[in-house]
Amino acid sequence: MLEEPLLSKYQAENCPEWFLKYESQLAQYISPVILQFPTAHFTDKHSTHSKGDHDVHSLSKELLDIYKNDPVGKEKISQKIAQDMSIDDFLNIFTLLAYLLCPAIHGQRMDVLFSKAKNGDRDSILKLIQIDKSLITAEWSAKEIRKAQMSGDLAYLKKLSKALSKDALVSSKRNVQLTCVLVLGWELGLKNLKNSELFDYIKSLGIYGSDDPGSLYTEIKRLKLRKRDQPTKKS
Repeated sequence: MLEEPLLSKYQAENCPEWFLKYESQLAQYISPVILQFPTAHFTDKHSTHSKGDHDVHSLSKELLDIYKNDPVGKEKISQKIAQDMSIDDFLNIFTLLAYLLCPAIHGQRMDVLFSKAKNGDRDSILKLIQIDKSLITAEWSAKEIRKAQMSGDLAYLKKLSKALSKDALVSSKRNVQLTCVLVLGWELGLKNLKNSELFDYIKSLGIYGSDDPGSLYTEIKRLKLRKRDQPTKKS
């Protein structure tokens, strides 16, 4: 058992958005590993990345391709990581993984969940506890749990039990990829697209099978994502 929450360092940095804390660390430990392998591993005629473009996103895709299609390369990478990475490095990458998958699992970014949880939002507390069980000991979660115990809120305690027993990175959502793209990409620019542009973009990614724009907008509303502020018309 770990003595402190896996996400404690993330909390200490006030729950930064996106890769502000972890991108440099991920690049530091993965880039040297990837770049030691033949460029043939990274040949993809459909790739949108230029040759030699080794940002975190392209490296992640290339690493995934190796793990799926190249058993020998997979074994070499596994051995290299095991030799060169400490437990702290693994925890940092776990935190990044949890941050990236959080929108797909819960429909909200992790920094948003932390903000709500610290303000007493019990549903957000449960979602974070599902990701990292040790967060049950955090001051803000323990406070709400004590309130539930004192008031006899059995329904909430039952939900807490479920969150503690549920796998951290499991989602019951119908389209995990769509949810992840919408939530993570919303503040990065998706909210500024016109409805038709947004629909065409999502379709182009191959993560949305329906030809009905209405169902996509229903999903956006369900996730409580708001479009950019529209300029008011002058009378």
